Amino acid sequence: MSNDLGITHDLAIKRLKGAIRLAIPDAARRRHVSEVTGIPIRTLESYGNGEAAPTLVNFLLLSRVLGAAFVTDVMSPTGLQVSLLEPGSIDPHELLTATLHNAAALSAALDDGRLDHRERLALAPAARELGCDLIAFSHSMKPEP
Repeated sequence: MSNDLGITHDLAIKRLKGAIRLAIPDAARRRHVSEVTGIPIRTLESYGNGEAAPTLVNFLLLSRVLGAAFVTDVMSPTGLQVSLLEPGSIDPHELLTATLHNAAALSAALDDGRLDHRERLALAPAARELGCDLIAFSHSMKPEP
């Protein structure tokens, strides 16, 4: 099976290697990232050398510590860009409006009790946006005491 996006395994490893080298340029930074994530220093070095690729869990840990610029570097072949969301940075009224709009579109399409492949394809963007809206909303909420 091939993809039409031009994203190969080698390209993904190259992007990851470059992003890690930029985000973790020296031994002091490797020590810090290792302490925070629990990923051994030698493993971080192997990621930066392109000898290994992180597991999904390690990628998520690295993403959380290294931030939006790191994730954007890795994801750049997909055309996606990551933004950092600070608690309270999202207007809850706009978010609620977008969430309800996407939920209503999905609800209307599912009203007949079935979803064919054309509907699924047409609704995929609204479903993704709804998921992103809900995640953004959960991250924007202030933690309860």
